[in-house]
Amino acid sequence: MHVCMHVHALPNPIRDATLLHMMRRLLKHLRVAALLAAPLLGLSTAPPAFALTETTWTPIVPPGWDKVVPFDLLGTGDFGFRASQVDGYMEAGGDFDGDGRPDRAEVYLNRHTGKHAVFITLNARAVARVYKVIEAPANLLVRIGISRAVPGEYRNACASGKTCTPATFTTKHDGLAYFTFESAAQVVYWDGRGFVDERVGD
Repeated sequence: MHVCMHVHALPNPIRDATLLHMMRRLLKHLRVAALLAAPLLGLSTAPPAFALTETTWTPIVPPGWDKVVPFDLLGTGDFGFRASQVDGYMEAGGDFDGDGRPDRAEVYLNRHTGKHAVFITLNARAVARVYKVIEAPANLLVRIGISRAVPGEYRNACASGKTCTPATFTTKHDGLAYFTFESAAQVVYWDGRGFVDERVGD
């Protein structure tokens, strides 16, 4: 009650900014609560390979990038697709470099540059290594998601109807799918030297 009285006493622009900040913090806490409650409700909280929880090691992200919260994803019908996943298709786990240790991918938002990006943190023995594998305009954030891409053969998708060379590519371990709901998709995978990004077709 004391907090509410102070908020309403502020000028409108400051009050609105304060309320927005409080809403974002509340949504973040609700998300953590959902992660903790999901196992009790029999819900899946992880991809097939590895469990992702708030108690595992945290990816190292460059300054200026914020973790995406549900409030950032409101505004389109695609939000309904996210309801089936606790992580909202904003996080994914897997062994992305094939070394037998769990790695982590997350989508982050830079509110100053107007960009969103996908960062993959490789869980190396000595020190975690961070790679920014995709960067795109922030206004596309509400339409995209990420998930683990199983090892296997994928068909290349070429622009303007051109023939792809090669027509397919094969991943030997976990990759990362970056997709637009009901539209295009890309697969990011480790080729032994770095991450490669390929558009995929049906």
